[in-house]
Amino acid sequence: MKPIHIITAFLSFVIFPQSAFADLLINPFPFQERLSDDLGESLIHDIEPAAGHEFSSEHEAHLWSVKRGDSLQDILQRWSDMNDTLLLWDMDGYYLEASKTMDINASYEDAVNAILSEFNGLEGRPIGTIYQDAQVAKKVLVISPSDY
Repeated sequence: MKPIHIITAFLSFVIFPQSAFADLLINPFPFQERLSDDLGESLIHDIEPAAGHEFSSEHEAHLWSVKRGDSLQDILQRWSDMNDTLLLWDMDGYYLEASKTMDINASYEDAVNAILSEFNGLEGRPIGTIYQDAQVAKKVLVISPSDY
């Protein structure tokens, strides 16, 4: 699996202990490789697709909504469903909640970067990586904690 975009940002979600929200968290697959920017700045790096794969609707603008109090996992799941992207949530031990309501008019990748950028200075901040999975013919967004 080769990454298409690497999205990194400081985050400022509210964190609650896992025990209070254990039923809300899932971890279908462990994330095998942690990728982060040493400075923690918001970055999107374009990377060439794997041979034989094309990006279909990449960078098309859309209105993405966030409501205060929504969990980051729910926000990204909703957006991923709308973008026909598989979300893999690898943030066991964290419950992350949006601190404000907002609308983002951008591509899926830019919207994910924008929502992650809303959170600053969070220890173990979530990092998003988007892959093109040839086996399921879909993009896959993996959200995992940064290495402090």
